[in-house]
Amino acid sequence: MLFFNFNAILTFNHQNSYILCSIIELMCIKMTINDLNKCKQTILENFRWIKLEKDHAKLQLLLFQLSDLINHYEKLISLHEETQSKHYQTIKRMEEEEILSDFDYISWHQQRTSEVTSWKHELQILSEYKHHIENVIKQIEDGTAEQSLIKEEKELSDTGTN
Repeated sequence: MLFFNFNAILTFNHQNSYILCSIIELMCIKMTINDLNKCKQTILENFRWIKLEKDHAKLQLLLFQLSDLINHYEKLISLHEETQSKHYQTIKRMEEEEILSDFDYISWHQQRTSEVTSWKHELQILSEYKHHIENVIKQIEDGTAEQSLIKEEKELSDTGTN
């Protein structure tokens, strides 16, 4: 089964933020170190917020698209069942009228079952993707994703100062 790595969406591009912070640091030479750290922190918070908002919007769009596709699959399965029921009734009527004989019900049933099984499997995979995206969106909305980014920033900052 295929799974997308949605955690990759939540990674933070520290290199760009540190380059920008370095440029701002050079521009703010007259500022105190404390002022500079506050400025740097504000910029990081703004980058983090922008990233999370962008990721949230992307994931909401994906969620909408997946929901729409799932709805289509559900309609397809329902229409297929309805069509196959009518097909069966027509075959039976044709046999009663002796227009058709020796219809291979076993083969017909196997093919019908195979199609529906395949669609239901695809529907299950799409539902798993949807559930995963909903969890990532929830992490963004409840602040868990932001805390993960802050932790990554801190680890990167600690690594850079050692």
